[in-house]
Amino acid sequence: MKRPSRVIIINPENPAGDPKAGRPPRRRDHVKQKRVRKLGLILMTTAILVSAGCGGGDVPTSRSPDTAERVAALFEDWSAGDSPGAAVMVIEDGEILFDGGFGLADLESRTPITTDSAFRLASVSKQFTAVAVMILADRGELSFDDKLVDYLPELERFGDEITLRDLMTHLGGLPDYYDALTEEAGDAMPTTEQAMDFLAGWGEPLFPAGDRYEYSNPGYEMLALVVERVSGQSFGQFLRETVFGPLGMENSIAFETVDTKIHNRAYGYSRADDGFVLNDDDALNLIVGSGGIYSTVEDLYLWDQALYTEKLVRRSTLNEAWSPVILNDGESYPYGFGWGLEPYGALGARVSHGGGWVGFSTFIDRYPERRFSVIILSNLDEFDGEKIANQIADIYFPSTVITNATVVDGTGEPRFVADVRFEGDRIVAVGDLEIGVDEQVVDAAGLVLAPGFIDTHSHADDGIVEHPDALAAISQGITTVVVGQDGGSKLPLRDFFAELESRPPAVNVASYAGHGTVRDTVMGKDYARPATSEEIERMRGVLETEMKAGALGLSTGLEYDPGIYSTPEEVVELAKVAASFGGRYISHIRSEDRRFWEAIDEILVIGREAGLPVQASHLKLALRSLHGQTDRLLGIHRPEPHRGCRVADRSDRAGSSGRA
Repeated sequence: MKRPSRVIIINPENPAGDPKAGRPPRRRDHVKQKRVRKLGLILMTTAILVSAGCGGGDVPTSRSPDTAERVAALFEDWSAGDSPGAAVMVIEDGEILFDGGFGLADLESRTPITTDSAFRLASVSKQFTAVAVMILADRGELSFDDKLVDYLPELERFGDEITLRDLMTHLGGLPDYYDALTEEAGDAMPTTEQAMDFLAGWGEPLFPAGDRYEYSNPGYEMLALVVERVSGQSFGQFLRETVFGPLGMENSIAFETVDTKIHNRAYGYSRADDGFVLNDDDALNLIVGSGGIYSTVEDLYLWDQALYTEKLVRRSTLNEAWSPVILNDGESYPYGFGWGLEPYGALGARVSHGGGWVGFSTFIDRYPERRFSVIILSNLDEFDGEKIANQIADIYFPSTVITNATVVDGTGEPRFVADVRFEGDRIVAVGDLEIGVDEQVVDAAGLVLAPGFIDTHSHADDGIVEHPDALAAISQGITTVVVGQDGGSKLPLRDFFAELESRPPAVNVASYAGHGTVRDTVMGKDYARPATSEEIERMRGVLETEMKAGALGLSTGLEYDPGIYSTPEEVVELAKVAASFGGRYISHIRSEDRRFWEAIDEILVIGREAGLPVQASHLKLALRSLHGQTDRLLGIHRPEPHRGCRVADRSDRAGSSGRA
């Protein structure tokens, strides 16, 4: 669960954690700032302020009563008079936090913009072209690394090294024919096919495929033709049947012919000395792939939510789409399949794209880790959608500055006095900071600020619901607990998470899906035997549901009922499900004593065959005959003997019960 940052005041016996007396020096040290920031990004989801005696409270949340008014104020220049404007929607975890229309969709008829107004998306269309290719790839009808000339042999003079992946990531090197094609077309409006025919006899490659990133509209137009030739349908028809129709995007359409009907159409405009002029027509308006799609913010809500699911393509395919492209020289560039990957602030991973064509300016901004999105569609070419989307993100995730704190950063360095700035729940700056006009401030004079600990093996599944104050955890500086251990978890996790959301605890909570719980659901009391292939398949279905609900991965308790009766093959099949979601595998291994080494081998085999990280819990050399073999145990961290299985580089000393 991800929640706004919280500052908790506690009153331990030794508040400073350091015997040195006196007030620590105030630090303005850039190296120190970087070190603290890195620590915060890894560990600090909640800050702990330690006090010698006074109380405290929560940092104000990012959802103040005037939030909607502040968002609306960003559009006030387009809210009155005869002006084009914009439609906007702000989404968090499926909830529409804000939506509205500002200005006019059609100045002549004075039709107002609403959330149902259809705008030309311009280059925001590229993500739909990319997903069309991804759908065909998931079907096995093409591969991202297929050669372009395999589908468009007319372009053979550009060589046989350009792949579909190169075109989706702007590494193809095709020349931009827009000016030349417009001049050639005269009064005609060429189609995408005719644009390809023109390209077949015009221009030269800009660079060898993969050598560099250079944004390319022609590349995406050629991808639209690949979709047509592989599917046997027009590009627009393919999108209707595979994307728009299944998602219920009833007001989304590809503009492929001059008689295309657009429901609730917004027209594009440019500013003139005496107002605004229509800017909606262009000779290349019928070319699709790089642009050409009309949609509404309401339809794009459905699109945004579908990207959290596998309704369109597999999760692994989406993950590939949101991975930086790798150039021939091994360098990466922050662009995926129709999505830019540049971060903003400290809000985590960001996927976004803007567009501009004739009188339209569009932007979609998504922060998947926070399930937060901003969609802005404007019918004014000068409108800066990205700037306003960033301002909206700042409104919903405002900065908070903790001032005058005595910082103990966990590195072993001496404590020091500093200000600490948060954006959302991420540390972005440490030092002697200037306070912004709208920033929330918490004065921590006389208090100690330290990273919150993560309890990576907690059994607080029940207790956290009954005691949401989590006093036993926060009094020890713990701010995150990981539950669902040893094969036992809440089922369904969706309901468990919903209960926590309805009554938020004082700590962050993450959970594994328990193998024993899943096994009990499928096999009931008849568990004292190996599972059948049909039962394993049913377990896979249950686990997949739990992973979609947000499970970290799979946990097993192979020394307990019912897990003790499972075969390694059963666990491997379930671990593969967790791996397909990028999950982890944690296990109370099958034996802590007589069959210890066999148990260690088993967890490594499971991790290697399923292809996911493994974590062994309750790891100890319990038998006296095993004492002195710590070096052998530490040897499992050496990568060569266990290729393909990542093992945490930490284990506890012989005789203790710990985790690695």
